[in-house]
Amino acid sequence: MTPTDPSSSLFSRPYLRYAMGILTAVYMFNLIDRQILSILMPAIKEEMQLSDTALGFLSGIAFAL
Repeated sequence: MTPTDPSSSLFSRPYLRYAMGILTAVYMFNLIDRQILSILMPAIKEEMQLSDTALGFLSGIAFAL
């Protein structure tokens, strides 16, 4: 088995860095999207005068979709 030559890689190094950056950004947006509802729950509960049960249904349905 011969070692592979780095110059014969399928993708260039800048492309791999670009792809990793895009994947990291998508992951960060996903994480923020999941956390934003729990951060805003007290304000939503007060504004819409929801009970804890209704708020639980709201957050459960939001994550199911």
